[in-house]
Amino acid sequence: GHGARTSQHDPAILASLGDAVLYASDLALLERPRAWLNDHCVLFWQQVLERERFAQLGGRAIWLQPAAAFCLQFLEPTELLVDSPGNVFRALAAAQLVLVPLVSGADAEQGGGAHWTLLAAHRAEPDAMLVFDSANSGIGAEAHASAATLKALMGGEMHRARLART
Repeated sequence: GHGARTSQHDPAILASLGDAVLYASDLALLERPRAWLNDHCVLFWQQVLERERFAQLGGRAIWLQPAAAFCLQFLEPTELLVDSPGNVFRALAAAQLVLVPLVSGADAEQGGGAHWTLLAAHRAEPDAMLVFDSANSGIGAEAHASAATLKALMGGEMHRARLART
């Protein structure tokens, strides 16, 4: 694998992998009981999974980063499909599997959020998507909004996708 790198230059940076950087403050979150994960923690673990644990999936699987998932939740497909180099949303039409980290309670203006879940979409079942939730808190509005937009970007009609909780 690519392996996480540590930084000799910035003591606040503990490791980096792909697009992710893990800071000392992120580790402090993980060491506190009942602390919330932030985008850095989610992105770092996502990069470990994408680049090391499941690298054999290659381009067949797209792991939307937390910032892109936030956009998916609040923007229309036409706004996401801007013509720019490396636009991950344009690649969704050819993806076999798309994994999207969602945060509940996020606000388009303020950001934030309370609880992370994972939305999974597979081309074999375009009308059904899975929501993985460790707290079993139910399927929120953010999952429904993101699923409808994701379905449209994967080439389906934009309507409410059937979501199943696991």
